[in-house]
Order: sequence, then structure tokens, then C-alpha cells
Amino acid sequence: MTARASAATSSDAALPVLVLPAGVVVSPCRPVGAPADWPELHLRVLQHGLDGAQALDRDHARRLARQLLAAQAGAEPAARLLALPPQQRGGQPASLAHDTGVTLLAWCGAGAVGVDVVALASLADASVEELQGSAALYLGPAVADVVAAAPDTRAARRLLAGHWAVMEARLKCLGLALDEWQPAREVLLASIAWAPVLAANLEARQTSDWIGCVAWRNDTPAAPGRCR
Repeated sequence: MTARASAATSSDAALPVLVLPAGVVVSPCRPVGAPADWPELHLRVLQHGLDGAQALDRDHARRLARQLLAAQAGAEPAARLLALPPQQRGGQPASLAHDTGVTLLAWCGAGAVGVDVVALASLADASVEELQGSAALYLGPAVADVVAAAPDTRAARRLLAGHWAVMEARLKCLGLALDEWQPAREVLLASIAWAPVLAANLEARQTSDWIGCVAWRNDTPAAPGRCR
């Protein structure tokens, strides 16, 4: 396990070096479906609580993400993102999300970006009926029907987590707060490109325990993502 994460390129040598706590792994990846010729979107996955270490709480994870962003992209975007209160962080060129054992961080050099992650452990006690109810309230009737038709509870949890991550990432990209589903909101969110963060993209462990998504605004057309 690497204990230090240095700047991404030799030209960034003046940037600070990040010292990771025990049980934390940082992995770069490229979202599936992002334009191959567009290098301005960057994503880092912080997995924590590995090797028996305690998972980071939200505040500690945010501080570590700020340090990582400063090490990778410079102090200015890190300060601009994390100095803002949560309700004002949307529509920014950097975004972060945290759930049990995992934190996602994204930054973009060509427009606003949003990221979200759902740890499947957070849905471990939810029944299919509860998952369907949450989907109907926040994701709309079509997603609720998909969740209800899942072959088992595990599949229903993964479906809800995937659709939820897409919704939250798009909302953050637009600078909008979470609210109940409305057809007009769905039309607005449809204008935002998104891509899943899949286990196959990562050089790290335990990636099947969570589902993540990154959304971005730019002028480069991208094929629509698909929830897994």
C-alpha cells in the first residue's frame, strides 16, 4: 500500500505532497463514457477503513479530500470548493461526495462538475418496498417500477444506489438542492452528461461495496450513461 500520494505530473513538483492515514487508498480513474479526447475531467477515489482501520468520518474525509485536491490541482480550487457551505458547492469546477468507507473527488478544467457515491452498506436494512418508496419520491415512477421489478433485494439496492448517484451528481453539477421528483426537473437533469464509476476502472479493493457517478457540463457531446 502506498502511504504517500504525490502530484500527478513532474510540472506539479511545487504542489504539496499528501500523506495518507493508515487504511486509506487513493486511486485515479477515468469515468466510463467520458469523451476520450477530453482530458479536463479528473476523478479520485479515496477508499478508507481498509486493513482493519477505522473508516473516516465525514469531516475528516472532507479535510483529506481538500488536501488531495490541493496536491493535485492547486490550493485555489480546493479552498474555493470546501470553504463554501454545502448548499453553495454546486455548479463549481470541483465536487466531492462521501459515504461509509468511500469518498469521491472530481475536478474539471472545462466547466462545472458534480459527483456522488452511495455505499451499499447504507441500504443494508432497506426492504424492496422501502427502496421503491424512496425511488418514487425522489427519482420518479419509472425508476420506482424498475426497482420494484428487481429479481431480489440485493439487485434492488444496487439499482436504487445507481440511479440515486446519477441524480445527485447531476444536481450538484447544476448547483441544485435535493428535492422531490418533478417532470420539469427531470428534463433539466437530462441536459447534464454523466458517467458511472465502475470497479473495472479502479486499481483498488472493495469497489463492489459502493456505486459512484460523475456528471459534468461542457460543450463536448457524450453518449448517455447507463445505470448498472
